[in-house]
Amino acid sequence: MAQLKVHYMHEDEELPSDDNWYKPKPQDASALPAHLGQKLRAKFADVETKPVPDRLVELLEALAAKEKKPA
Repeated sequence: MAQLKVHYMHEDEELPSDDNWYKPKPQDASALPAHLGQKLRAKFADVETKPVPDRLVELLEALAAKEKKPA
């Protein structure tokens, strides 16, 4: 079984020039959700500008109509 090697950066080490690289220190764990959210929003920002596929609209309308009907 392969072993995973983890390297925690020291305060005097510099981050690599690749700005997509991030290795949190244990004390930075509270900042991780915000960092991940920022990266995900940047990666998928164009999704909200794309049109919703017709089939998905049809399915959502059918679901809404079904929910309106009394049981």
